[in-house]
Amino acid sequence: MGYGAFADSLIDIGYLYGYGTFFMNSATYKSLLGSDRMQEFPHDINKQVRDYYEYVSKRVEDNNDIVDAIALRYYNEYHPFCLIINGGAEPLSQEASRRFFADDDTQSHYSSLGFYHQTVALHDRTGVHMNQVEQYQEIRDALEQMLLNYAEELLGEPLTLDSGEAADA
Repeated sequence: MGYGAFADSLIDIGYLYGYGTFFMNSATYKSLLGSDRMQEFPHDINKQVRDYYEYVSKRVEDNNDIVDAIALRYYNEYHPFCLIINGGAEPLSQEASRRFFADDDTQSHYSSLGFYHQTVALHDRTGVHMNQVEQYQEIRDALEQMLLNYAEELLGEPLTLDSGEAADA
């Protein structure tokens, strides 16, 4: 692919990664801890809840920091076009975008091995992160099911939740 076609593809792609980090809401957990109500859960549920909010939460924060740092560095040092198209009130025109990529220094930068290597690194890290998020969601879903089963056992009848209610827990 020639540089012009490559530049056009970067213009069409636009912003590669929108800081899609996974954040956990732990307000209910902290409330349960603060009131000692965690002790009312059976041991296995208590342990799973604690593991999720203490162990998984720490991994989520660490992974978010790693991904955010890589993405920030990538945009600041290797793919400044993303900052240009995201920074203005008005969208950058195709003509202005092409002028940016036509500059000799810009062409040299975007044709370099460094740009390629950092793009591969960002792609790899975001892929790893998305796999980790899927694992976190599987752990959360299993915990949610465990809590729903326990609630149904206590109530002696099935629970019906609107979609999204349990996901906020």
